[in-house]
Amino acid sequence: MAVAAGAVAGEVAQRKSRAESPAPAACASASTGAGAKGASLDGDSAAAKHSKEEPAPPPVPGSATLPHWIAVLCISQIAMFIFTKRAAKLASLPLTITCSQFVISAVIILLGRGKNFKNMNQEQRLVLVPLGAVWALSFVLLTASVACMSVVLAGVVQSMEPLANLILGFAAGERYSWRVIATLFPICAGVIVASHGGGDLTAAGVTLAGLSNFGFSARPFLVKKVKKSAACAELSDTARFLHVMVVASALLLPAALLVEGWTLPATMRRLASFGERSQFVADVVLSSVSFFIYQFVQLIVMSQMAPLTFSVLTPCTKASMIVACALYFDDPFGFQNVAGVVITTLGMFLFTAAKSKNDAEGAASDKGKPF
Repeated sequence: MAVAAGAVAGEVAQRKSRAESPAPAACASASTGAGAKGASLDGDSAAAKHSKEEPAPPPVPGSATLPHWIAVLCISQIAMFIFTKRAAKLASLPLTITCSQFVISAVIILLGRGKNFKNMNQEQRLVLVPLGAVWALSFVLLTASVACMSVVLAGVVQSMEPLANLILGFAAGERYSWRVIATLFPICAGVIVASHGGGDLTAAGVTLAGLSNFGFSARPFLVKKVKKSAACAELSDTARFLHVMVVASALLLPAALLVEGWTLPATMRRLASFGERSQFVADVVLSSVSFFIYQFVQLIVMSQMAPLTFSVLTPCTKASMIVACALYFDDPFGFQNVAGVVITTLGMFLFTAAKSKNDAEGAASDKGKPF
């Protein structure tokens, strides 16, 4: 997530800088040792003994825990999809479920950073509100697709996000090499193979998941506008992410009340009659907490990895989510489906490498152009 991508990058980089820079005491000790070369042997031995007794500097924060953060990232993504599907099976309320995810995430962030929160000015709203709206709509469409078909098939269709990315890129005037376009063939072929016999593939579910791909692919283009905005330059990455969460919550609350609010009392009574109301509420809350953990941990992982490395990690987490959800929900998922996921994942790897090379060549050609 692109605004989410750098939300903690500055903070982690600062902590790294402080951890790697020598402490004042260590600098003073080194200076004293340099000036005492003419001292006696006993003094040198004492200084050496004292130096050996000093504790080692602490490790760089986060450097030893990156694999653990990656594990948490995968687990939280799987949990988010599982609890979202469980809630959607009990009650098809995609707006309400998604609204809860954003509202709870915004509340958690505000509890941690409420003192530093400042309202947006008019110039900031012009770029942050569209981003928040697209962010919210993307997850609404994804949740609705999960309600219409299995999580596995929704995840498989979502693997075609690179196709939506290229279509939006062409519409925005960008041009891609044949290598980038060629990677779409294994991706699409893998999706076809993986979805065959893997459950009930509904037209509504495929349409909603496909539209969510366009929403998720549109976010990087909107993020570029945010980064280029002079009004947003004064905002930290964390502040931008917080504003996006608040904007999405503010847009989803009235939409959920308008579209699903009139059916919510009857739905809750129906769930209560079957003894499932508490289960529905618990699934929505757990889905929302998993949603927040996934977003937050994604910030940490992306701040400690190069962009290309993280883009390679993304298809791996998506593949693990598809397989884990298939096992959890006991969906029909045989060797052919696994092979399809593998082909799609390899296609996404190729797409990442080809697009990175295409972007690098484009940047090099732009530098060679006269102003």
